[in-house]
Amino acid sequence: LQEDNLLIALLQRLGLGDSVSIVGTDQSICIRVPDSSVLAYLVSVSGPVALSSANPSGGEDSTHHDMVIASLGELV
Repeated sequence: LQEDNLLIALLQRLGLGDSVSIVGTDQSICIRVPDSSVLAYLVSVSGPVALSSANPSGGEDSTHHDMVIASLGELV
């Protein structure tokens, strides 16, 4: 319970406001912050980037374009 309160406090400090109440529910989304200097630079130039994942929900992370083609096939 104390860990939950710490997480809520952290999320509120990040500016999530009222959306903190839906974190971890089926009404929530995932926000990834990759450890990539190239991506950090692109975001610093362009601002935030919103993208969907390149794999079916619950599927293995696609880390190469060949994996995207293999998992999504002709949907790409």
